[in-house]
Amino acid sequence: MGIFSKHFHWIVFLWMFLCFGRLTWAQTQNTAGVAPSVEYLGFRVFGKGRLHLFTSLDLRFDSNPSFASVSSNINPDLILAIKAGSSFEIASERLIFNIRGQIDWMQYLGAFQKETKSYSGIQGNAAMRFATKNLGAWTISLSDAFSRTVSPSNAALNARILYLTNDSSLRFDYAPFNKAVSANVSYGFLLNWFDANQQGLPASAAMSSMSHRLQLGTVWKFLPKTGLQISTDLGMVRYPNRDASIVNYDSHPVRASIGLVGYLSNKLTVNAYVGYGNSLSLNADKKLISSFSNVVALAQISWRLSDPMSINAGYSHDFSATNFFTSQEFHRAFLNYSYAFWSHLQLSIQGQYDYQTMRLPTSASSALLATRHDHVIRFDSRLSFRIKKWLGGALFYIPEIRLTDAKNKLPTGDLVSASYSKHTAGFDLTLAY
Repeated sequence: MGIFSKHFHWIVFLWMFLCFGRLTWAQTQNTAGVAPSVEYLGFRVFGKGRLHLFTSLDLRFDSNPSFASVSSNINPDLILAIKAGSSFEIASERLIFNIRGQIDWMQYLGAFQKETKSYSGIQGNAAMRFATKNLGAWTISLSDAFSRTVSPSNAALNARILYLTNDSSLRFDYAPFNKAVSANVSYGFLLNWFDANQQGLPASAAMSSMSHRLQLGTVWKFLPKTGLQISTDLGMVRYPNRDASIVNYDSHPVRASIGLVGYLSNKLTVNAYVGYGNSLSLNADKKLISSFSNVVALAQISWRLSDPMSINAGYSHDFSATNFFTSQEFHRAFLNYSYAFWSHLQLSIQGQYDYQTMRLPTSASSALLATRHDHVIRFDSRLSFRIKKWLGGALFYIPEIRLTDAKNKLPTGDLVSASYSKHTAGFDLTLAY
């Protein structure tokens, strides 16, 4: 606990240095418009290797950067983000290796209230992937992704929280019989580590978690580009730091599903499955308590109507472990539309609706909701453009609303709704090589 909270700055910069740097907004801050048409030419390094560099400037207006639910506490602001990063990739006949990273400085300008300047900070991420190829029926891949978040990243809390995330995985794929049948097994380890003694959340270190996940799967291609998939995964989630003011529930989530994946036609792809999931949550005495036990499902299609236009739509029902509750169940519907104009403009519109249910065991304190229900609606619209092959940008507008029956406690002791709404609009410019 002490090592991570005391030395996280050194951990961040060491990993950034090792992984070069290709910056991004942190997890809940969608990258606001790095134009996909910008070409990364790169420098030749180590023979076949390529080193790519880029920098970006992002200016946005945020109507509610702190996800405040009370009008008197809503302080809009202008945010300036200066980003810089790089990536490196190299491939041989047997191996593929790439490493990337990014850092960015987010400066809240205090345009309306000077207090918002305190939100400013540095954040970033880095990732590495190593994979084999041409090893007969076998493929082996090893990956690791690291991020440092200093922006609001858990809207359900209506609070700014700071944490580190590291996600590692090792995967083996086996595809004999001319790859008509394939099987895979993978192990993943996810670490979420929260800074200790954060403002407004002094017991934040108790929110840290460690997750293990073992996945097994097989695919039978009964058509050249379409397959039947069967998968199972077993997990274990632990909260190593305990605090009397924060109650978290360890769990052993399990899932099993069967579905269809691949092309239905040259322009239509599908990814669909149905199965069963159970969070298998535990109380402080390591005994099973009421938790998620239900159907898990996904139905997603991607349809390329023409060369410049495509639609991606779908629905999913799943669950996850979450702080304070035994499990989080969500129903999600989404629709994405993309259209390319000429050779240098692209319009994309993404819409998503979530219905989330978070549960507590029936023995929990009556001061807390036994079940919390949230409705979240979010749109992301952007117009990306290319000025030169190495220079591009985007204009964007992102509205979001959360309606919930949960309450937040103010410093005065009053309880207010945790619902909120916010609007984000701005532009970015990206220079890449």
